[in-house]
Parts: sequence; structure tokens; C-alpha cells
Amino acid sequence: MENLICSRRHPLQFFLSIIFSGITFCLLGLFLIYVYLTPKEGDTEPLGIEFLSLGILFLVYGLYSIRKYFKNSPRVKIQKEKVIIGRKNINLDQIEKVQLVGKKPFPFLGSHQMESMELILKDGKKITLFDKLYLNLHEIKSFLHQVIILKEEYVKIEFPTAKGTLAFQNFSFFKGSLVSLRCIISWIIPILFILTISANKLEWPLLLIFSSFGLLLFFLLSLQLNYFGVNQSYLVIRNHNFIWHKKNYPIDSIEIVVFENEIPNAPHSLRVITKNFESSLFQAATLRHQDWTKLQNKLRSLDVKVSNELKF
Repeated sequence: MENLICSRRHPLQFFLSIIFSGITFCLLGLFLIYVYLTPKEGDTEPLGIEFLSLGILFLVYGLYSIRKYFKNSPRVKIQKEKVIIGRKNINLDQIEKVQLVGKKPFPFLGSHQMESMELILKDGKKITLFDKLYLNLHEIKSFLHQVIILKEEYVKIEFPTAKGTLAFQNFSFFKGSLVSLRCIISWIIPILFILTISANKLEWPLLLIFSSFGLLLFFLLSLQLNYFGVNQSYLVIRNHNFIWHKKNYPIDSIEIVVFENEIPNAPHSLRVITKNFESSLFQAATLRHQDWTKLQNKLRSLDVKVSNELKF
């Protein structure tokens, strides 16, 4: 039977998580085990057993991480009369209830809450899919909303996005303070790496590793430096460092805006959920409490629903 929708794992959120939480720890663990098992000639004393234990611990953690991420992001296929999740074939009439938005604990070393959808079957079983790990989970949500909840035929819903046409419109921007710690560090890191590289004659393998690490740190910190603009027609997302990054949401396409902290001690974030259930999260480390309050008031003045989960 023809698949109407096939899930796609997110190229950044899923695969970077696999690399950092899984593959990196596996390689580090294997390296420590290898060093323990192959002592250099001339070493008078063998390495302590704690070296081997740490290697095994890193390896087990890496394998556990990889397994958890794959287990909690199964392939999903939508057909006309059934949903296939992993190896489970679920007829549409077996679905009792669908919860399309809300947070559920991600089962990985704690109870980290993540935006998700949940299928509740008539036999009482529950299946949770996490937005962050998929590129197109909103398409699956839209299908289930129309077919299961509204009892209608499925029609793909898309909202037009403006790109170059917003340059001459007036916006109220909420940028926060550019002297925030993360913002300053993101600028200092490239300078320090350039000075270090220029002051030391590094061989190309070390130069490549050193440069890649610096660029990676700059990239990860820059992802946290978003800011927002609002006018009568659009909510726009911009970035202090990635000035080419522009994402625009028509106001009438937004279902709800959520102020949240996805991860404890991480920067406050803004999540946009559109009427076709597309969900995107934007961290904004430079915004202060008063900036969030002003942004909230501005959005509510335009009749945009805002859920403030931040503790202020």
C-alpha cells in the first residue's frame, strides 16, 4: 500500500545527539581500553585498573545512548487506513485518542521533558514520538488531527513564508543584551583560536583538529543567540552571529508560542507551534526577563496565544 507520509529523522537534533552522546563516548572508551591493553615499551608500571574501568564505562554509556535514541525515534509510515511505527502495524480504528502537543519525559538517564505527541490505543498502550528527533513530525500530527480527531479526509496544509519581502516592513525587535556571557564567549573563542594557531606552528592534523573544535564551539554557542521581531503580520527569527539566518512566521499561521527551558540551566527559549503542528525551538541567551515580558505582551496584543513556562 502506498505511503502517504514517511518520517524523517532530524539531521541535527537526532544525528548530532548520536555523535556526541554515543559515538564520541564509544571511541573514547575504546581508546582508553586500547591504551590500557597495549602499554608502551619501557613502562615500568602498568596503568591502573581504573583506566580500564573508565574505558568500559564510556563504552557502555555510548552504546546505551545510541540504542536509546534509535529506540525512541522509530520510523513512522502513514498509510490510508493504518499507521506503521517501527514494526507495529496500527489500524486507524485501533487509536482511542491522540495528544498532539505537550511535553513527555524522554526515557534517557532521567526525566528530561521534551515536546512530543502521544497515541493512546484502545488496548491501553501508549506510543510517544518526540518532535525534536524528527524533521517532519508535524505532517504526521496534521494527518492524525484531520483523520482521527476531525474525522475528515487528509489534506496537506502549508502556510506561505515570506523571505525578501520583509526588508522594508517595520518591526519591534527584542534583542536583549549583547554583553551576555554566551554572546561574549562566542566572539572570544574564534579570536583565541586564531591567536593560538598563529603563534604556534602546528602540523596539519593538529591544525585541523584544533580548528574544527573551535568552529564547533562557535557554532553551538551561536545557536543560542537568536532574537525576535514582531509586527502586525509576522513573527520573525534572527540570529546575532548568523546574520543570514531568517525565519518568518505569518501571525495567522501560529497556533501557540511557548516560552520554555527545554534543558535545565540552558538559555530561555521560544517555541513556535503552527496551525499545521510544525514545532521549532529557538534559544535566546541574550534576552533578559524584561525582554521576555515585553515580547509576551506584544504577542498577546496581536491575539497570539502565549504559554509562559519560565519562572518569572
